[in-house]
Amino acid sequence: MKKRTIFFIVVLVALAVLATIRLVSNKKKINEQKEISMVDANFKIPVNVAEAAIAPFGSTITKTVSVNPNREAKIMVSQPGQIVKWNAELGARVAQGAVMGHIDIKQTQLKLNSAELALKRLEKDYKRYSELLEGGGVTEVNFDEVKFNYENTKIQVDQLKQQLEDSYVRAPFTGVVTMKMIELGEFANPGSPLAILTDVSSLKVIARLNEAEAASVKEGDKVTINLGAQGNQSAEGRVTYIAPRADAARSFEVEIVFPNPGGKIKAGGFATASFGATGEENVLLIPRTAIVESLKDPYVYMLKDGKAVRRNIKAGREANGFIEVLEGIQPGEKVITTGQINLEDGTPVEPVEKK
Repeated sequence: MKKRTIFFIVVLVALAVLATIRLVSNKKKINEQKEISMVDANFKIPVNVAEAAIAPFGSTITKTVSVNPNREAKIMVSQPGQIVKWNAELGARVAQGAVMGHIDIKQTQLKLNSAELALKRLEKDYKRYSELLEGGGVTEVNFDEVKFNYENTKIQVDQLKQQLEDSYVRAPFTGVVTMKMIELGEFANPGSPLAILTDVSSLKVIARLNEAEAASVKEGDKVTINLGAQGNQSAEGRVTYIAPRADAARSFEVEIVFPNPGGKIKAGGFATASFGATGEENVLLIPRTAIVESLKDPYVYMLKDGKAVRRNIKAGREANGFIEVLEGIQPGEKVITTGQINLEDGTPVEPVEKK
């Protein structure tokens, strides 16, 4: 009995010792985790900063653009018919108003001949009934019926003559046939293109400018078009249109037209459009590297009391690695220019000097 009691006492003591060891071990781990957390909380991310400053700013706006014909038209017929003649082959140069082809007009011509014969007869009846009406030889009702038939037939003759004229496919402007989709003998329907006529005597490009850039450009401004891929050619164009409202990307469409004597410059390639210098002025600038994301919805991280503070801004023009700031930053404030990928609003930071 005594041996069993002693055994239980030994077991209880052993369990108590093990529990004490486990508690001590857990407390040690908790203290270590607290120390690590304190170290993490005190860790500051090293960043480079720059001061927003007022500085002279003058820039030439340069945009990559696509060169397009100034005018291009799909050539179609206004009435259905079989193509019986086609003069405008691929690459042919046609003058404004020239006949490019025409559809079968035999049936229309026969209808016109018949209508003209009827019109001659009705014209005689109309004159005769007019004289009889004055002398009281016919009633006004009979005269009105003859007059109606005569005028209605005149309208039919005019319509048939217009159909004959419309059977000729004419060039709306002087240009070159750059695509042909019809062959002699095929049946053509209204709305189906027969060919594409392109005017390359002048070309145009579309540049998309942001709000600040668009504000510095006006219609009539000179623009230099550089075509490096086409033998380093250049041309001088003029701004012919500025969109009155921005598109979904907050850009304004600007159209520039420039001459192309002899059609030497080919449409469809790429070029750069360089707008004249907008003039030097003092503006608030920050490094381009301070901008997070794109210029569409720009924001920066400011250095404030040892922390990174996110701030939305309104950006203007860009040149030589700097961005014009229109709203959101005051002169003398410091912006973070590196390490933004590791930052969020309120992250502790440590400014470091560039080596």
